[in-house]
Amino acid sequence: MGEEKSRLSESETCLLLDTYMYLNYYEAEDGQKLEEILADLSGLPDYTAGGIHSGEYEILQKAVAEKPELGELQIRAQSFQLGYDSGTRACLFQEQSTETVYVVYRGTGDGEWPDNGLGMTQESTIQQQRALSYFEKAMETGGFTEDHRIIITGHSKGGNKAQYVTMETAYENLIDKCYSIDGQGFSDAAVSKWKEKYSQSEYESRTHKLYAINGENDYINVLGQTIIPAEHISYRYTPVEKNNIAGYHDIKYMFAAKDNEGNVIFTGQSNYVTGGQKEWGIFGRKLSNQIMALDPPERAGCAAVIMQLMELKGEKKTGLNGEKVTLSDWQDFFQIGLPTVLITFLFSEEGKGLTSFLFGRESGQEYFYKVVPAQMAGRAEEAEQIALQIEEIAAEVEAAADRLKGCLKYGFPYSIGVCGKLKKKGGKIEKEADQLKQMSAVLETAAQLYAACEQNIADI
Repeated sequence: MGEEKSRLSESETCLLLDTYMYLNYYEAEDGQKLEEILADLSGLPDYTAGGIHSGEYEILQKAVAEKPELGELQIRAQSFQLGYDSGTRACLFQEQSTETVYVVYRGTGDGEWPDNGLGMTQESTIQQQRALSYFEKAMETGGFTEDHRIIITGHSKGGNKAQYVTMETAYENLIDKCYSIDGQGFSDAAVSKWKEKYSQSEYESRTHKLYAINGENDYINVLGQTIIPAEHISYRYTPVEKNNIAGYHDIKYMFAAKDNEGNVIFTGQSNYVTGGQKEWGIFGRKLSNQIMALDPPERAGCAAVIMQLMELKGEKKTGLNGEKVTLSDWQDFFQIGLPTVLITFLFSEEGKGLTSFLFGRESGQEYFYKVVPAQMAGRAEEAEQIALQIEEIAAEVEAAADRLKGCLKYGFPYSIGVCGKLKKKGGKIEKEADQLKQMSAVLETAAQLYAACEQNIADI
């Protein structure tokens, strides 16, 4: 007889199911097996070599071939079938033979980046609350009891949601474990709320169910306040090219290896556990601590701008729930957030370590654009002058609209509509000019701050 293959561990299964969520496939039928879903996707352009989801598909195909029990898992309770928005991407995978159920949350969806920023200051966010609602509805409609083994998992924002559900749900008694893969932490307000809401024993009981599996160079899991016990946190080897910054947070690279030519290939088995964090992760933790030390309003403004910039990569461009960046947010970012990032990167030991890793030198200052405060102040003054010119144009447009009224005396009724439109346009141009003046003031303040940094860098 051949050697019997060992079964998949729960943690390995979570890593693979979290990878499945990035196939972005939403046509699976309730009760369909994972192996059947992969067969349905076979040959489709997005999942073949060179396709946008080919890496994830290759990992799952190889994993199912090596561990057939993975392919037997049945998908159920897909969130979109239960009426949840596109950001709440979640489903169940059920193992019939052992009555083990995996609740799986996808990472940040289109329109969810601003919600990530809110999670740095608020007790809870809309998307976290929807993740909780999904879990409790799935538990109720599925009729699950303590006889089932419920495992919650998710990657990135999905990992944060999985943690949040474990800490918040009224069905905590059903949860056996929660595996957060590269999932970020929480705000001080959220952690304080839980410590006040629960007794010490209940708080510890819930957090003791939390486990983290992070990439050795992942920079997202370090954001916010971590509530996962240190002994439950592990790091995995991720062979990523230095210029592929996004790859350090990509779950695929937990299954990556290099062939004899040094090319990255994907396997069906996750990589080994390493001794701890590497350069990006160490720097990310330092920077997160600096940001979390800011006053909540300033932290909120900085986070809002950063997450809005991340959202620009998606289709929605704005927050799923109408979140918008304000002028005050931009002011916080330029005056506090951006200098904090630059100073941490260029002058902290963690930043120097990252610089050495990236460039092979002790200091990487020469590789970066140097802010010249005088030039920045000059640009601010130039922007203000342009704003004044725009104001003059707005005044001329409104004056032209008033002159157009005289045409009514000579039988030009069409001018009524034109006059109204011109008035409206003039008012809009005036508002744009006012915003430009305000942004100019923000830039001027930032220039003053950078000048102060240059004079007092040793003290900073």
